[in-house]
Amino acid sequence: MEDMGGQTARHSSYTQRAQQILQTLQNLGVKPLLDVEDYSCILTSFKLPPGYSYEQIHDTLKESGFVIYAGQGGFKNQIFRIANMGDIQPSDLDRLLDCFDILFKNLGSNTLSAAEKITGNYS
Repeated sequence: MEDMGGQTARHSSYTQRAQQILQTLQNLGVKPLLDVEDYSCILTSFKLPPGYSYEQIHDTLKESGFVIYAGQGGFKNQIFRIANMGDIQPSDLDRLLDCFDILFKNLGSNTLSAAEKITGNYS
């Protein structure tokens, strides 16, 4: 960790990633579960948009190499969670945000078409 700038640099990197994810999803109309000032820099929770299930979002993103997490307990069918720690390159984050852009610009539409756009597998 020290060779990457230590704990302070890592915290700053996680915070920047979390802010990018939060801003992108809010701009697409996806609402965060908590107030912005209450968020962690490593895990962010969002309300499932109307017309989407966790499984649809998860499976669509997984086709592009990304894994998100379901809510637990009473939040199981209400939220999805995104962790942003680890060896994530700026290009990885850009690709994730592009996937969200494609997926949620079509809120309420068929997620298969969004998955096809993300993966490039058009029928």
